[in-house]
Amino acid sequence: MSKLTKAPFKVGDLVTSNMNDLGSIVRKVTMIQKAEICGSGYAASVDGGKPCKSCGKSPTDPINKIDSAWFKPVKNSKKEKK
Repeated sequence: MSKLTKAPFKVGDLVTSNMNDLGSIVRKVTMIQKAEICGSGYAASVDGGKPCKSCGKSPTDPINKIDSAWFKPVKNSKKEKK
């Protein structure tokens, strides 16, 4: 993989991952930064997914500072409003 010259996501973008069986969880990017150690050239942090309306818990734990290549954008989605 070649290093990206531009960040693949912006804070607030919605993404999914290819990790284990958690690929269907839509997560929000909470941090993106240049990181030479990452194959893509950028590290990303994401939240744990949209909280349950009943209990308020996220479906999984947040993920911090991993290669942004693990994530792909959610197509045709609008950013969540605060």
